[in-house]
Amino acid sequence: MNLQKEKIEPLEDILKPSDWFLGDQECVTDGQEYVTLLKNYFENTSRQLVKLSDIQVVKKGDKLEVRLTINDSAQEWTLDYLNGWIDDKMVMFMNRFLRRNDIDQRFYILKNPNWGQELGIAFCTKKQSKALSKNGWLK
Repeated sequence: MNLQKEKIEPLEDILKPSDWFLGDQECVTDGQEYVTLLKNYFENTSRQLVKLSDIQVVKKGDKLEVRLTINDSAQEWTLDYLNGWIDDKMVMFMNRFLRRNDIDQRFYILKNPNWGQELGIAFCTKKQSKALSKNGWLK
């Protein structure tokens, strides 16, 4: 009987370091942090397929109204203010934009029990996302 344990492929064997970003998930005070967060998580990892500009964030109670331009297209998002935590719905909004603009790659939330409260987001192809899923890297 062969009880060989399946080997997990390391994240760095699936993605280049420039294809994903890991940052502190509990870093939001007044919402202005999203200006840098959006650039780090989306623009800097997207292989120049996503260009962000004119990012404005206004906190209204427990909501954050985000206005930005993605590749010359004006966007408005409403995110939840989660007592300092990043609202990962931003991944859903960004992937909607990618679908509408026929960009094949998608953003995915990564998981690793050793990361603690950090949030990892990757920009990858379908083939890469399947490898991430198979190896337990996707949330």
